Amino acid sequence: MVLSGPFAAELMNRFGVRRVIAGSLLLVSSAVALVAACVVVGSSGGLRHRDDRAGLGCHGVNRWFAAQRGVVMDVLTASIATGQLIFLPILAALVERHGWRSAAVMIAGSAAAIVSFTLFIRERPGDIGLAPYGAQTG
Repeated sequence: MVLSGPFAAELMNRFGVRRVIAGSLLLVSSAVALVAACVVVGSSGGLRHRDDRAGLGCHGVNRWFAAQRGVVMDVLTASIATGQLIFLPILAALVERHGWRSAAVMIAGSAAAIVSFTLFIRERPGDIGLAPYGAQTG
């Protein structure tokens, strides 16, 4: 994930946020479903989100927010930890009851299902007739 993170913003600029997220989720889904090497899973994960504020988080925040960027980045960072607090115990229970393959199938299926939501992602606020939050209009 660390190696792919610096390239995520450039990929998003070149191909668009929607395509990069969808491709990344499909790569995660395929890699986990095939129980691929950690390098493949890590590379796709680095394109989806970045804890170090270098990829999608910063990229999207800079486009959509002119004010309160720090607060938004903090909320995004907290959402990653919150998701782990919620889903890791569920996955652990699934592994205990049904084995590790069931957790891999659940992760792969979830990532594949989320791809459909990328249809609703907009690149910039102007795509829906809005200015970035806090931008001076005039």
